[in-house]
Amino acid sequence: MAAQTTPGLPARLLALRLLERIDDEGTWLNRALGAEAARTGLSAADTGLVLALCQSVLRRRPALHFVISQCARQGKVPKPVQRVLEVGLVQILFLDRIPDHAAVDLAVRSAKKLGHHRHSGLVNGMLRRVIREKQDWLERIESHDDGALCGPAPRVIFKRWVAQMGLAGALQLQRALAEPAVVDARVDQGTLSSWCEQLGAHPIKGEPERMQLPSGSPSELAGFAQGAWTIQDRNAARIVPLLPAGGQRIADLCAAPGGKTTQIARINDPEDLFAFELHAHRAKLVTQALDRCGLEAQVIVGDAVELCAKHGPFDRIVLDAPCSGLGTLRRHPEIGHRYQLRSLAESAKIQSRLLAAGVAALSPGGFLVYSVCSLEPEEGEAIIAQALASGEVSLVDDPRLPGGMGCLGLDGVGDGFFVAVLEKKP
Repeated sequence: MAAQTTPGLPARLLALRLLERIDDEGTWLNRALGAEAARTGLSAADTGLVLALCQSVLRRRPALHFVISQCARQGKVPKPVQRVLEVGLVQILFLDRIPDHAAVDLAVRSAKKLGHHRHSGLVNGMLRRVIREKQDWLERIESHDDGALCGPAPRVIFKRWVAQMGLAGALQLQRALAEPAVVDARVDQGTLSSWCEQLGAHPIKGEPERMQLPSGSPSELAGFAQGAWTIQDRNAARIVPLLPAGGQRIADLCAAPGGKTTQIARINDPEDLFAFELHAHRAKLVTQALDRCGLEAQVIVGDAVELCAKHGPFDRIVLDAPCSGLGTLRRHPEIGHRYQLRSLAESAKIQSRLLAAGVAALSPGGFLVYSVCSLEPEEGEAIIAQALASGEVSLVDDPRLPGGMGCLGLDGVGDGFFVAVLEKKP
């Protein structure tokens, strides 16, 4: 008779496999989970558990590493064992779905299954200690280093936020980023109230009309395939509406995955809409988004700098530039563990180059919206300061964006963005 598998063990083993790939290969959880789950034959419920475990570990790693370093001899354990401890600790300290004793048992079994028999006692002992001292550990995490351990942002970023927005604001943001991400949608056809009622969604206050979708597979919900609504972060959906109305020739310079391109087509309705994308596989996403919504644009693969010079001038431009992505930590917590300060300087060079090309391709009196999914000043205010110093453009004041530039998502509920609206001088 074949030995029975311990319930819950395959899910833990897959979570550990995915965390290993994220750490060692630099893969992304949302790209790797589906194929790995299919390969192992996990049920939908267990796949959901794997997702929750991995995301929770990634969002809580600063705190988990602190606990492990304080409990382990010399503050270190082998990397594979550390991941076993992370999965066990995140259940004990931050999740209430699994009883503590089951979290310990499955962690020990995972360690043994992966060949770490001699560390199984360490795993058992550390997790049981944390259970006994749980409230103390939670208080230590909360108070350590002004709250830097309360979310996914690495200490260096948290300290930058403290300097920029004060301790209270930085702490609010860090805590919000530790919560599970939600899936938002922009309503394009029909009414917000009717879609919320039909889908069981929750309306999001403000404009444009947006809703928070229920958990599950959003692309399978009614209305998506017909282009009635588009999956888009609540703050990302606020960027294109800042582009002044009108414009016969409009370009979306970094168009993938297509949410902003479809929004431009609906709001501005230009005669000629160009969607530039550097990578062919991502350009396909733009084409698919346009097809799903029944909209048209010229999707062109290539460097936006060169394409601006070739296809300009334009009356309106949207530049959602490549960046560190630190504003998406809640949705992509892997970024926190890969981040390096020097990457801001590297991103800034690309952003400056793209913005300069956009301004050069803009007709006199034309408008450009610049955005990055980052709250870091090197990728936002500093880039705009360079453009303003050229004397070619000026900021466009807007009640929705006082002063013509600012940050969205400082509360951490949706993605964080820096946005600026520029007008090219005649």
